[in-house]
Amino acid sequence: TPMTVTLDSTGYATGTFTGVISVTATTSDVLGVPQAVTVTLRVLSEVYRVRLPIVLRSGP
Repeated sequence: TPMTVTLDSTGYATGTFTGVISVTATTSDVLGVPQAVTVTLRVLSEVYRVRLPIVLRSGP
């Protein structure tokens, strides 16, 4: 089953933060639970956008 995680980075200082999301099942017949997923959040002071020119060629 797909899962979406959303985090609001408001109030975090610039830097790298790590954490663990624990995934468990609601039934006892599921093997391999709980699972731990390590996540990394990088908070940047500024994002630089890079714009590259597009080169189109026709033919081989």
